[in-house]
Amino acid sequence: MLPSKFKKTLIKLQRRCDALGRPRIDIGVGINTGAMVVGNMGSRKRFNFTIMGDKVNMASRLEGTHKTFGTRLIISENIYHAVQNEMLVRELDLIRVKGKTKPVKIFELVGTVAESDQHVDRINRFGRGLEAYREGQWATALEIFEALALDFPQDGPSHVFVNRCHDFLLRPPRGCLGRGVRDEDEIRAVVRGKWQSTNRSPLFWASARHRSRRRPGYLPR
Repeated sequence: MLPSKFKKTLIKLQRRCDALGRPRIDIGVGINTGAMVVGNMGSRKRFNFTIMGDKVNMASRLEGTHKTFGTRLIISENIYHAVQNEMLVRELDLIRVKGKTKPVKIFELVGTVAESDQHVDRINRFGRGLEAYREGQWATALEIFEALALDFPQDGPSHVFVNRCHDFLLRPPRGCLGRGVRDEDEIRAVVRGKWQSTNRSPLFWASARHRSRRRPGYLPR
């Protein structure tokens, strides 16, 4: 299904739910491909049709990432290489999947190549901001993402990176400068407020409130 058709269909379903007084359907989809186990799992007395494997776990992680970015369709790097000549995508982030140490790239499926005029400016500007962000140029990245957030108020990823850049300008994590992937031990300390310094200024508390929000790469308490 094309991204635009998916979004239009979802809006129709949401309006129908509202008219019927039922809970609204609000979903995002994670798409991955690769080898996996599919079929009935269990014993003769009790079994369930399911899917298992690393590729399935990755797709599940992609689906869960929508809650942070406010997106609808997120794809893996495998899918990106398969559709890059036909679809418009933008790189969103680097994430770690549970049980893996190497971060992987994730992408938002934006539209088709035929719809380039509608999205290319936003995609290119976001890419420049992401490049500055990963190089540790927080002020430059912040300027780019703030301008994007003003021009495209409904663009969730831009708002996410505005908050991240604010955080890192206040206190850049030791393990992430120039990489854009944060050190897990450092993030645990930030999220839980376990700073070694006893001199906690109002600036610290403002930063801590930002960091208490769960985002990709930030570990749960």
